[in-house]
Amino acid sequence: MSVNTKHCLTCGHPLRGRIDKKFCDDNCRSIYNNKKYIHEKGFVKSVNHLLLHNRRILASYVDDNKETEKVPKALLHHRGFHFDYFTHTAVSKEGATYYCCYDHAYQVVSEQELQICKVAIMKDAALTIPDSEF
Repeated sequence: MSVNTKHCLTCGHPLRGRIDKKFCDDNCRSIYNNKKYIHEKGFVKSVNHLLLHNRRILASYVDDNKETEKVPKALLHHRGFHFDYFTHTAVSKEGATYYCCYDHAYQVVSEQELQICKVAIMKDAALTIPDSEF
């Protein structure tokens, strides 16, 4: 009889049951996987936090009554906007590049001024930006 007993990867207790078993219970499996992916999840969580922060700032300038708003770039910077973080870009037929944070976007009008607008997602999955066509 072989004495090659496998042990739980988390707590080290001897395993009983299936030959390919790695953990003694669901709690040990969960702890192991949480430790394994904590760095990856932490990074994604921090980036998503920055994206949501940017979105909230953009959303504070436009609403259902006001589709677009020009604001000084310095004002967004002062409010903690992170210009390096956006979900995607969109280019209008006119060639204007919009930097989007989920359903809100901004266009660089000049070095000091930005145009903020809300992005409408159409049923056919095409992105449209007010007063622009793609």
